[in-house]
Amino acid sequence: MKMTDMEWRRGWHVVLGAFLGLASGPLIYQHISSIFMLEMVREFGWSRSQVSSIMGMVAVGAVTAPITGYVVDRVGAKPVIFAGTIGLAIAYMLYAILPSSIGNYRLVVALSAVSGVACSALTYTRTVNAWFDKQRGTALAIAATGVAVSGLVMPLVLRQVIDAEGWRGGYVLLSTLVWVVGLPAIFLMFARPQPERNRLQPVRPAQREPWRAMFRLPAFWLIFGAMMFVHIPAVGTLSHFVPVMVSKGFNEDQAALLLSLYSFSVLIGRLCVGYFLDRTNPHYVAFVITMSGAIGILALLAIPLPGIALAACVTMLLGVQMGAELDFLPYFVSRHMTLRIYASVYGIMTSSILLSAGIAVQTYGLLYDLNGNYTVALIVGAIFFAMGALAFLMLGRVPLATNEAIPDEGEPPPVGERALAEG
Repeated sequence: MKMTDMEWRRGWHVVLGAFLGLASGPLIYQHISSIFMLEMVREFGWSRSQVSSIMGMVAVGAVTAPITGYVVDRVGAKPVIFAGTIGLAIAYMLYAILPSSIGNYRLVVALSAVSGVACSALTYTRTVNAWFDKQRGTALAIAATGVAVSGLVMPLVLRQVIDAEGWRGGYVLLSTLVWVVGLPAIFLMFARPQPERNRLQPVRPAQREPWRAMFRLPAFWLIFGAMMFVHIPAVGTLSHFVPVMVSKGFNEDQAALLLSLYSFSVLIGRLCVGYFLDRTNPHYVAFVITMSGAIGILALLAIPLPGIALAACVTMLLGVQMGAELDFLPYFVSRHMTLRIYASVYGIMTSSILLSAGIAVQTYGLLYDLNGNYTVALIVGAIFFAMGALAFLMLGRVPLATNEAIPDEGEPPPVGERALAEG
């Protein structure tokens, strides 16, 4: 039996569990937050920068992400995912029942950010990476499509729920989704013990030097910079997607339909990119896909009042880029760093992502309030996409790590890990 077939026979339940967990987890909120933004502006009379400042509290997760990653490497992913899933379900319910004030919502966003890190790609992809090697890109892509599938359906479903029950009813729906889908997914994912040959053991005190040495590696800083540059325009555009399309002359129903098309494009992007990461030069793939985001934004800016066809094409370009992004981070971290400190590295990368997300959401809202349109924000976004694409291209000049089984105490580490330990 081929190694690729063996990996899927043993680990299919891990990919399915990660698919369901990510479909009901915190990443889906990026696809739908702009729907709630307009509802809050209408009901409370808040400006978009005020609402963006609430959403921007997701940056709190940037503080806890490295700690979460370190804990995962020490105790394993299962208890961390479980705690984060429960916390996220509670946070969504608090959105619906708390008295309406900017202070209250900032606190709830902070809670959802901290909980969301614990049940995000940081923890799910660590487990997928541990079960797959030859088919890692494909396995990560299929798991990540959970976000895309959910993002394809949820905007339209939420629109109907909000029209019937108000935006608070939308948050009740999100909380229910976590309880009904996210929690069972954990038990499915960890239904079987991991094969001994691939098992990731907790990091022991004698093995902590690589954690410090990673800061001296060019690969670490190139991945860190690329994700910062890419995530700012990706999240900024997505979180303001509905208002941007409304400002271009589309009504809210059309904007919601385009948002669903965006999510469909995310799905296509993740599946296609995962396939190509396993079969072609992954750094060229990352460069081309990231540049498509810049091209999409420039196309949206080029025509003041685009028709629905052009808007659909732009939406698909942006969606494919966003879909690939969640594949790029776990793939490049697992290939350029060592798996035994994967969660710690990913936690730090998540900090950069959440920090950039907080910056993006607030900056896009502020630039709109200052200029009365999104033109400046979108121009900056296109520039950042191009810088991120160049960082991915430069990463291709950095050697890959050797991710072999963790040695016992006293044994020399594998070649790739020895290089990491020596800096």
